[in-house]
Amino acid sequence: MSVWVGTSGFSYNHWREVLYPAGVSSSHYLEYYAKEFHTVEINASFYRSLNPKYVEKWYQDTPEYFKFAVKCPRVVTHIQRLESTCEPMKNFAESLSGFGDKLGPVLVQCPPSLRADEDLLKKFLDSVPAKLSLLAFEFRHDSWFTDSFIEIAAAKGCMVAHDYGKRDVLVQYPGRIAYFRLHGPASDYSSSYSDDFLASLAEVVSDSASSGRDVYVYFNNDVGGYAVRNARTLINRLMELGAY
Repeated sequence: MSVWVGTSGFSYNHWREVLYPAGVSSSHYLEYYAKEFHTVEINASFYRSLNPKYVEKWYQDTPEYFKFAVKCPRVVTHIQRLESTCEPMKNFAESLSGFGDKLGPVLVQCPPSLRADEDLLKKFLDSVPAKLSLLAFEFRHDSWFTDSFIEIAAAKGCMVAHDYGKRDVLVQYPGRIAYFRLHGPASDYSSSYSDDFLASLAEVVSDSASSGRDVYVYFNNDVGGYAVRNARTLINRLMELGAY
């Protein structure tokens, strides 16, 4: 079991003097990032196919123990809404080959308007190439949060615990892994979590890891460098618990 704590994305100019030296080129951001954090969630893949040259550089810029979580393309989740996805999922899987053994979970973030549909989900899972062995489902419509869908997600990876729409993120879903996404407590992407909350999150993460699962935690509140600061605090709390 391992606990992985990082941020959603890393290429933010407003993180200069928070994480990156003031004069450093953006081409070196990941090198500095990887000195402090052991994982990052790649969101660029949601908008466009990843350039193999960038993937190769990211692989080279990170240590051997580093893990990349990668977001599923929006053409799959938001445009085709999990329907008829064999071809785009095949192309997506091929675009990730350069990550090699550093590839972590694939984040499947569904739109809030997508309601639970068991047949739809099972057909989507049939379209997922075997090389994408870990899936983390960020469902946003309440209808997905039933025992049956949690069980289906657990067999492939897990259901994501998240606080989008003010959902309770301090939840442990069963699964092969655990995955937490934190968008900000007051305003999505632009607010900071309190020390008390992060201490509670550390307890939940530590408990999830005690079952022998890998646990992934990503802060998506990038504005103001809150994600970096909150990730640092969480890591310190986990270290105090002996879970990091």
